[in-house]
Parts: sequence; structure tokens; C-alpha cells
Amino acid sequence: MSIWFELAITIVLTVFGVITGKAWYVRLKYRWALEIIETVVAWVYQMYVEPKKKDGTFQDEEKETAKNMAMNQTIAVGKDQGVDILKAIGKEHLEKYVEKAVVRLQERIRR
Repeated sequence: MSIWFELAITIVLTVFGVITGKAWYVRLKYRWALEIIETVVAWVYQMYVEPKKKDGTFQDEEKETAKNMAMNQTIAVGKDQGVDILKAIGKEHLEKYVEKAVVRLQERIRR
């Protein structure tokens, strides 16, 4: 084999490794972001929602406050963990993912 052929194979395999490695890293950050959302939603429920429900003061305004608290705290925790949540899942999707996490938490609580 010629040196040029070996060099071409090395370049192709290196480019392939970089591309697949980056895709793996992006998926890892995405999964990590989803775990952070789940954890923060559970924390907000335990620290904010549950006490309000026990007092009987949990109304629609508090639901909105809890959702905003979860979104802001998710971004903060992600930043602390080195994950840009808005980049990992998309700014436009954060609210949807928080709402889904709330539904899953409510299902677990009901069981």
C-alpha cells in the first residue's frame, strides 16, 4: 500500500471519529438536561408546591410561579453542572419539557 492511501484512510477515519464523537456528546448533554429538569421539578414540588397544597393556598397563580421557578432553577442547575440547558434542548422547548416532567411526577405521586 502506498503512503498516500494510508494517509487517506487515516484522515477519513479521523473525520468519522470526530463526527460520531460530537453526536454522542450532544446526545449525552441532551439526556443530562432532561435529568436536570426531572430533578428540579421534583425539588420545586417538594419545596414549594406541596407546602402550598397542604395550606390550601395552591391556586392558578402558584402553578405559574412553580413552573417559572422550575424553568429558572433548571437553567441555574444546568449552568452549575456545565450544561447549557437552553442549547441542549432548545429555548422554545424548555416549558414543554417542564410540563411533561410535572405530569410524570404527578403520575408517580398518584400511584
